[in-house]
Amino acid sequence: GHIGLVDTEKMYNNMINKFRWGGIDDPEVYLDENNLRMLMNFRSNFGRLAEELVKEGELEKAVTVADRCIELMPNSRIPYNYFNVPIAEIYYKAGQAEKANAIIEVLFEKSRQELNFYFQLSNEKFSPIKNEARKSLALLQEIGRVVVNNNQKELQERIEAEFIRYRQFLDF
Repeated sequence: GHIGLVDTEKMYNNMINKFRWGGIDDPEVYLDENNLRMLMNFRSNFGRLAEELVKEGELEKAVTVADRCIELMPNSRIPYNYFNVPIAEIYYKAGQAEKANAIIEVLFEKSRQELNFYFQLSNEKFSPIKNEARKSLALLQEIGRVVVNNNQKELQERIEAEFIRYRQFLDF
């Protein structure tokens, strides 16, 4: 079969109706590093499924998938990351800018905190983790692109200001 092709109907049914998520959304259930990493992959799958559904013109289903992803893996349990960007994009496309902006705000705050931390380190401590700082900056750039594409002017200005501030330190 075609690489990366998603059987949206089957995958939707599995992820929305069939799959029992083993209490990951239960705050009492402890998530170790491995669980968290595995869940990052699940989040990526949700994003891919939602994107495919949009391509097929199934916007309502795509939003259901996005909602389920956020419900199962809230930032408070499984911190938002790069894989939440496609979810935000789905919400923008579906005219649900508030939900999208909420995700972008969390990712913006996350990158800012990370970059603030990296840039207060001494040079010898900073050097070995320069790549981590680049990843945080790349996330900032990515959410910047998304808000530009979706005419979120106020967010755009705030994100761009931070990006410009940090980029100079990273020869990005």
